[in-house]
Amino acid sequence: DRALSLIGPYGAGKSAFAAFLARLVSEPTFRKRAKVPADVPAAPQLLPVPIVGSRTAIGPALLTALRHTLDAAPAGKFLEYAATHPHSADIFVLQELAEAAARAPQESALWVLTILHQNAEAYAHRLGRTQQGEWAKVAQRFRQLPLFPSDVERMDLIGRALLHDP
Repeated sequence: DRALSLIGPYGAGKSAFAAFLARLVSEPTFRKRAKVPADVPAAPQLLPVPIVGSRTAIGPALLTALRHTLDAAPAGKFLEYAATHPHSADIFVLQELAEAAARAPQESALWVLTILHQNAEAYAHRLGRTQQGEWAKVAQRFRQLPLFPSDVERMDLIGRALLHDP
């Protein structure tokens, strides 16, 4: 599975995780500095292409990001745009990316990570049944990774951040 959707509420740490992951796969020395446990397998070296979601078409935004340097965060804004512009076929850009990642040879390093506040299908709730079905098909191309930290985990994380002496 190389097409992933990280799903969780606002403030759950999705963007922080994506930033950490981007550094982990792009900076060879970061793994040691981050004290990643030895039993966690090494990640391949990748070139992250972060794009921040906005209520515009994802295709042009992706091309712009590629020109600057694949991590789409938060992708929900792109889905909101696609839901309000159902004839743009913009949702199928995500499907094409997911399928390209799935078909890519093992030695190639194409991964797609989207960051969402809700399941992709939830963004299509105002569309007709046929279009909702199409959205569901696209969403199925992505392995869903829920991120819902408990209150205890959040308090622990905040406490550690406050105790950190840079």
